[in-house]
Amino acid sequence: MLTKRLIVLPTYNEAKNISVLIPRLFKHIPDISVLVVDDGSPDGTAEIVKSLKSEFPNLEIISQGKKDGLGAAYRTGFQWGLANGFTEIIEMDADLSHRVRDLAKLMKVKEDRKADLVIGSRWISGGEIENWSRSREWLSRFANRYVKILLDMEVNDATSGFRIYKVDLLKKIDLLRVR
Repeated sequence: MLTKRLIVLPTYNEAKNISVLIPRLFKHIPDISVLVVDDGSPDGTAEIVKSLKSEFPNLEIISQGKKDGLGAAYRTGFQWGLANGFTEIIEMDADLSHRVRDLAKLMKVKEDRKADLVIGSRWISGGEIENWSRSREWLSRFANRYVKILLDMEVNDATSGFRIYKVDLLKKIDLLRVR
């Protein structure tokens, strides 16, 4: 079966980054589609994406019109991907904190292991963060340790927004009820 991949990019005030990220994705990741879910960015993010559509035919945008938050943007993107026949849905931040070369590595791991879910982690050997305050880093580290202990999970970065889902896994989740 042919893999049909969708990258969901939630945005809010990403005008500086989106015009860098979108061309980079289409240049380095073959056979993808990109869906930007914009949360009513006042900085013109949605207009920049719309201007790129003529150059990148597999680029789509949903403008939410108001700031609904990251979770709502992902739910919207996942539902759109499911309705449009994608077999894998990738979540990725639009602020350039996730490198495209690392996405290619995640895709290879997913293929090699035939996994339903692959999570990119900041908290493994070779993982890193850039431009974070010490308090943000400690909060993330603490939250992940807490989740790992509380839920007995073998995941090092449960709060990561850099994931690849097989749609069969997403179909098992009632996205309308997730909060």
